[in-house]
Amino acid sequence: MQARVINILLCFCVFLLLWAGAEAVAALMLYARGEPFRFPESDEHLFALEKNSSYGYVLKKEVRHLAVKQSKDGVECYRARYQTDHFGRRKVGPDRSAESLLLLFGCSVTFGEGIDDDQTLQWHLGRKLPERMVYNYAVHGYGPSHALAKIRSGEVSKETTRSRADGLYVLIPDHVSRVIGDTRAYWIYSSPYFYHTPNNALAGGRSFWERRPLTTALYASLSWVKRHSPLLSLINFELPERDTAAHLHLTADILIAARRHFREQFDGEFFVVFHPSWNERAPGQQLVHRLLKAVLSEAGVPVLDYSADSMSANEVVNPRCDLHPGGRLNERLASLIARDLSTVSRPAPDRGIGAVVLTYHQFTVDPLKVNEETVLAADFEKQMMLLKERGYRVLSLGELRNYIEGRASFDEPVIALTLDDGWKNQRLALPILRALGFKTSFAVFPGLGIGWDYFEWGDVKEIDAEPLFEVFSHTMSHPWDVKENLVTWIDGRGSKYDESNVLYELEESKRVLEAKLGRPVEYLAWPAGWYNDALIRHAAAAGYRGLFTIEPGVNLPGGDVQRIKRIMVDGRCTMKQFEEILTQYQYPDCSGSGAPRISRTPYGSKNGASGVTR
Repeated sequence: MQARVINILLCFCVFLLLWAGAEAVAALMLYARGEPFRFPESDEHLFALEKNSSYGYVLKKEVRHLAVKQSKDGVECYRARYQTDHFGRRKVGPDRSAESLLLLFGCSVTFGEGIDDDQTLQWHLGRKLPERMVYNYAVHGYGPSHALAKIRSGEVSKETTRSRADGLYVLIPDHVSRVIGDTRAYWIYSSPYFYHTPNNALAGGRSFWERRPLTTALYASLSWVKRHSPLLSLINFELPERDTAAHLHLTADILIAARRHFREQFDGEFFVVFHPSWNERAPGQQLVHRLLKAVLSEAGVPVLDYSADSMSANEVVNPRCDLHPGGRLNERLASLIARDLSTVSRPAPDRGIGAVVLTYHQFTVDPLKVNEETVLAADFEKQMMLLKERGYRVLSLGELRNYIEGRASFDEPVIALTLDDGWKNQRLALPILRALGFKTSFAVFPGLGIGWDYFEWGDVKEIDAEPLFEVFSHTMSHPWDVKENLVTWIDGRGSKYDESNVLYELEESKRVLEAKLGRPVEYLAWPAGWYNDALIRHAAAAGYRGLFTIEPGVNLPGGDVQRIKRIMVDGRCTMKQFEEILTQYQYPDCSGSGAPRISRTPYGSKNGASGVTR
C-alpha cells in the first residue's frame, strides 16, 4: 500500500512538472506573438457598477465616472468620462421635449465603451432624429436575456414618460455566448437565464446559478482556470466548443419575446440591429448571422442589417488594444439607422396555396461533379436559406398527409423535403438541415441500398432517431431499369419477375424497416417515379398511407395522398430556376438543352405509368 501511494504521488508530481513546463512554453509563445500573458484584472473599475438581484449587476445611478483602460503592455487604450441619470442609464445630454422615444438595448458596443458622450451611438441618433429622445439601457457585458428581463419586468415603461417609443436591440456575435452562459461569458452567471422547455416554450428569468448550478459551476471553474493559464489561453479552450442550432434558436426566441413584451407596453416597434462587427468575424459566423436573421424575420421581428458594413481601423477606439466602435463608426451607423428606421418593413410572405414537396438525391462539395441528380452542398444551403427567409413551414410526412387530407392547416406557406436512396454523401446536407431546424424524410431501400455508397444500418437508425428526421420506404431493391421495374412486373411484361416480386418489394421493405427502426413505416416513394393504379392498390393493401410520385405540381388540401406530387431538384439549377419550382410547381429546364424533364411514357401499360427518363 505504501509503495502504491508513493507511485501515485510520483505520478502526480510528474504531471505537475509537465503541466508547469507546458504553461511556461505557452507563456513564451504568447510573448513571441506580442500577446504577453498576465493574470486578469477586474474591469469593474471601467464602469460604475453595483450588484443587482434581477440582472446580476447594473450601472450606479447619478454618478460621474472616469474610465481609464490600459493594454497588457501598459499602453493607455482610452480615457473616457461617463455619466448616468437617476435610473442608471448612460446620460449624454439633457432631456428634451420630443414627440417620441428611442430606447437602446445591448452591451458595451451600444453603451459606448471607451468614448466620450459626443461620440456615442446614442448622441448621434439624437442628432439625426431630433424628434426623438434617446434613452440608453445598454450595459457593459449585457446580452439579449438582460433586455428581455428588463422589458418584461415593466421597469422600462415605468421609467419613461411617453407611450410612443421604438426599441433598438444592437446585436453582435458574442451575444449568443451570453444567452447560453458558456465559458466565454464568465461574468454572466448571476444574470438572467432563459431556456427552452421540453415542449419548446421559452421559460426562465432567474440566474444561471439558480437554474443550472452544476453546469454553471463547471463553466465558472473552467473559465477561472483559463484566465489564469497561458496554455489554455494559447489554445483558446472553451466549452461548449461552438454554438449549436439550439443556441441560435434560443437567442432568436429571446429577442422575439422581448419584442412581444415591448409592443404590449409601447405604441411602437422593436427592431433588431445587426452591427457591422458581424463582418469582422470568421466565416463560420456567416451561417449564424443568416440563421438568426431568418428566424427573426420569420417571426415578424423587423431587422436592420448592417453586417455588410465593415469596421475600419480608424473607426474603433484604439486599433492596438480596444476594438469597440469609435465615434466615426457610430456616426455612420446612426445615419443608416435614421434613414431606415421609418421605412423598414417586413413584406408579407407569399403564402401560396398547397404544399410543394422537393426531393434530392446526391450531394457534393466538388462543382465538377454536379449533375442532374447531384447538388452542390453550397447551393443546397442557399436553397434552404431561401425557404427559411420566405417563412416556409417544413412538414413531416405525417403533417403533410394531414394537410392534404384536410385535417390540418397552417398560416405560413408549407413545404416538405425528401432525400431519396440513402446515399452516404447525403451527410453533407445534415448540418444544414439541423441548423435550420428543417424536418426531412429519407427514402431508403433496405435490400440493395445498405452499405457500399449507401448508408449503413447504423447510419439509418441514427438518422431516424433524430427528432427532425424520419426514414421511409423506397421498396426493397429499387428496381428502375426501363424494362424491369414494378410496372412491367405487375403487368406481366417482365422477363424475370412478376406480381409476386412486386409484393415482396413492397411488403418486405416495410417489414425490414419496421423491425430495424422499431416503429411503423407508412410511406413509400416509387423508384424512378414509375407506378400505375394496380401498384397503388397493392401498396395500400401492404399498409402504406401515403405514396410519393415525382410528378410536378402542388399538393392541395383535399388532394390524393396516394399520388403525392414531388419535384426532383436538378443540381444544375440556378437560384432563379429553384425559385421557379416554388412558384410554378414545374420542372425548369436546368440542362440548357430545352429537353423535357419528365416522361409521361406509359411503358405499354394499359393503366398508365409515370416516371423520370434516366
